[in-house]
Amino acid sequence: MRNFLYRCPIVGLNVQGSIKRDKPPDVGKDHHIVNCLACGGIHIVNPSNGKLLRDESGPQS
Repeated sequence: MRNFLYRCPIVGLNVQGSIKRDKPPDVGKDHHIVNCLACGGIHIVNPSNGKLLRDESGPQS
C-alpha cells in the first residue's frame, strides 16, 4: 500500500488516502479514484502531489 495526503474540497480537511502499489491509475495517467474518509464521497487524486484533478486543470467556471 502507498499512503498519501490530499485536501477534501467538500469539508476542507486533510485526508489520508491509500492505493495499492501495483495498481495502475484509474483515471488518466497519474490519477486515482479514492473514497474520501472525511465526506464519504469520491475524489480523483494524483497521489504523487496530493492534488485533485479539478485543481490541476485550472479555474472552474
